[in-house]
Amino acid sequence: MFRMARGPEEFCASLQHQIEPKRMIGTAGGTIQQRSPPDSKAIRLDPLIAPVHSSVPRALPLGPTLPHRKPIPLPPQMLNISEVRLNPQIRWPAVPLRVGMYVNENLKVLAELATSPGLPSLTLLSPKLPWAITAHASEGWVTVGDILAAVRRMLETRMSEAETAEWITSRTRDGPLFGGNRIREVTRRILLDGKDRFGGLSESTMGCDIWLVHFV
Repeated sequence: MFRMARGPEEFCASLQHQIEPKRMIGTAGGTIQQRSPPDSKAIRLDPLIAPVHSSVPRALPLGPTLPHRKPIPLPPQMLNISEVRLNPQIRWPAVPLRVGMYVNENLKVLAELATSPGLPSLTLLSPKLPWAITAHASEGWVTVGDILAAVRRMLETRMSEAETAEWITSRTRDGPLFGGNRIREVTRRILLDGKDRFGGLSESTMGCDIWLVHFV
């Protein structure tokens, strides 16, 4: 049962006793806000944890799972290829094909894909050449013809004077080279010591788009 207040003073006192005072807090901006103190009788539950007596799983999902971040791969790894098979026509040791082959010599072989699945580019390395050979696809994917054309362009590239001088220095010092005549124009083919026929490709340990090139 409720008891009527005897006067205004007693009514205000009883009302003040029922209402808890709000605490003053400061903010980063310097303003003052009021916030009521938490009710000691209220049960505070973590939003991710269900009550013990509930049949709901304790860990509640937050919604759709966000996709994991993936590194941006460089071509041709963007194709997500884990295994590449080489065309038997260019696998080492294969029947040597002339590096100077053109499309009028064997259209069918030159038009075949160099790898399966096809790749937009291939890098060829040789222990006899200090430069990497990059074969780009003329149309779509790299073909056998693209491989042979890239090798031919590399071997027919002229060496600079510095490269020529370094090559001469690395050669034997016994006797003059080429009859003592000055070497004016030298192509990179000379580094192969006459073994400039394409012998095929073999696998490397540096990725599915990097192969070792052999000459015979």
